[in-house]
Amino acid sequence: MKKQIKREVLYSLLTFLIYGSSLLLFVFWVENGYTKSYNNLQEYGLAYFVASILLMVFIHDTYFYWTHRLIHHSKFFKHIHKVHHSFTSPTPWAAFAFHPWEALISLGFIPIILFVIPHHQWALVVFITFLTLYNVLIHLGFSIPKLQKMKLFNTPDAHDYHHLKSKKNYGLYFTFWDRLMGTYQGA
Repeated sequence: MKKQIKREVLYSLLTFLIYGSSLLLFVFWVENGYTKSYNNLQEYGLAYFVASILLMVFIHDTYFYWTHRLIHHSKFFKHIHKVHHSFTSPTPWAAFAFHPWEALISLGFIPIILFVIPHHQWALVVFITFLTLYNVLIHLGFSIPKLQKMKLFNTPDAHDYHHLKSKKNYGLYFTFWDRLMGTYQGA
């Protein structure tokens, strides 16, 4: 287990290096007015602030489901996603333990948010914090009974099943796409 955690940490650090480097481009876009970012909370109001975070979560869950299924295709899996699945019993350190190509693919939803959704910078911070915490949550490696009862949400059990079997439970936050597409398997 110690060797696995070391690999998870190393791949996660590589992912964060890629994320951090991309942040420079994202900040350039924002600072030069290329995005839908706004600074005055009153411009759209508090209700929109909250709605924009929920919209980011929905867009990200949709993006994640479909790109995750794509990188499970036999033509891509061994080159892109196999690294993440080498951790068959993942720990929280595996949440971002990606091959560099997968790290880049996972960033693809950020330009969608930046260029399409009017967003306050703090809405983006709240969303990214939620994304990070939820990704760690589903990689805990142990069951959370109260969460298990909420069938709408992806759980550590369902995601562990995904790491073991790899053909079910592609979602990140919700089970909506998995249920709709017939790829859901309760854990």
